[in-house]
Amino acid sequence: KGVIIEPKAEGGCEERSNQRSEQINASLVIEREAPKLSTKSAEELRLEENDDGLLLENEFMRVVFVRGNDGFGYYTLSVANDGNYQQVATGYPISEFAYRDSNGVLQSVILRPKEYQLEGNNRCESAVIFTAQEKDVDGLSWHFTARFSLGERLKRIGATYQLRAEGDRDLMYFRGPMLRVGDGAFGARKDFALFPGLEYLESNEPS
Repeated sequence: KGVIIEPKAEGGCEERSNQRSEQINASLVIEREAPKLSTKSAEELRLEENDDGLLLENEFMRVVFVRGNDGFGYYTLSVANDGNYQQVATGYPISEFAYRDSNGVLQSVILRPKEYQLEGNNRCESAVIFTAQEKDVDGLSWHFTARFSLGERLKRIGATYQLRAEGDRDLMYFRGPMLRVGDGAFGARKDFALFPGLEYLESNEPS
């Protein structure tokens, strides 16, 4: 039997017994801080790896994938302004999906890839390919792949995501890339925002 403490209307506490209580188990992941790098923008396309993570940049953009103790948990996105990079967003998590198990219960999985491959020779295009494999609560295996690419003269980063299950399963959502705009930078100081897939209209402009 659990005991629930509820506030009384007049202010004190009242004990109610014979009530069912549930315990929720959750883990807290403390992410490693992004490495301190020179803010000077690159003069050419570059792809590097070190103990802290992976660096992909050109003269316009930089993305840093931060290596944690249990895989890559997030990345930072910066853009060049007057010859220096300025962080504009954090991508967390790399990906996430949810499914219904054999009992119909909704289960969510945050993906923290450990395996990766580097593509390209710092000419024309370079890319990072992450892979991960997860077993769900019923023992079914899921396979995840994400490819991030950057061209020598491009002002955008390409991202391709794939998720495959080795059996039938009800997939409820599959997320990524997810950008937290302003995180680690200008925060909540925004004037307006654009939502992908939606129109941006002003005043009485027709849709």
